[in-house]
Amino acid sequence: MIRITSRAQNSHQAAIHYSVAGQVLVSQSEISGLSVFAEGPASSEFSALLDAYEEPALPSREGAVAHYRGQAYFEGRLRTVAYRRRGRLGQLNVDTVPTCLVDFEGSHIHILNDEPLGTGLNFEVVTGPALVLLLAQFDVYCLHAGCVDTKVGRIGIMAESGVGKSTLSAHAGDNWNQVSDDIMPFSFSGGERPVVIPAFPQLKLENMVVENFPQLAGSLDYLIRLTPKITTNIEFSLLPRIDAMLQIIRHTVAAKLFDDRNLQTHASFARHVSSSVPVVEVSYPRDLEQLPDLRESIVEYLNAL
Repeated sequence: MIRITSRAQNSHQAAIHYSVAGQVLVSQSEISGLSVFAEGPASSEFSALLDAYEEPALPSREGAVAHYRGQAYFEGRLRTVAYRRRGRLGQLNVDTVPTCLVDFEGSHIHILNDEPLGTGLNFEVVTGPALVLLLAQFDVYCLHAGCVDTKVGRIGIMAESGVGKSTLSAHAGDNWNQVSDDIMPFSFSGGERPVVIPAFPQLKLENMVVENFPQLAGSLDYLIRLTPKITTNIEFSLLPRIDAMLQIIRHTVAAKLFDDRNLQTHASFARHVSSSVPVVEVSYPRDLEQLPDLRESIVEYLNAL
């Protein structure tokens, strides 16, 4: 269970239970962007536990280790992000302002400002780096990837922003059903191949979910890496395992925030994925009219592997 609290808690609000990426989230107040994932009011026991939460001393105030400083998009614009870690606590600052505290031992996210928990920057931080960091504690990783179900199986589509993964993965009919648009959580659950866990907010979509939500969890059969290479033809290349592993690491959300233990565990996970799932690099003409041909070509190529 992952607990979520906020300095701005209204004591008259009831705690809510959400189901996201196969995990139970219990929030001290409603998170409007997660309404489709709500399972109902949390038990009085959990409500009391959240209300009793006492904010610890912040890592930024006691000589914490600076893990990351860079830029990321929040609320539609590029903003400065800093991440500090001290022991079991991690702190995310956006534009130098303390925004979110992550307690790794307690699986707890705490918002450090007086704005509503479930809107704007707070919502994007909770469902972005904070939640992704805690999911990694449960060996669930999030790829910056779209995902589709096809007649040859479930395909993850990795790419940097602007290359076309959202457009390519968009729902296009019975033989190409979108599972995720931009974030794809997946994990191993004892099987040979990793399992995609579809229930995760897709921030770029109007209602946070794909058209045919919900889908069942299912094995990941193939991974595609879209390349921005300029070409006039559709080109495929099956990546060697080391290259495939590096692409999986490169496209894992918030991997730059992982500590040494997380990095080792994640590398082992990526190695396991690259050994069990074919990873194919695809370059294609950036022409929307050719998308149906591209989808068909991808399915035909993978079917022939």
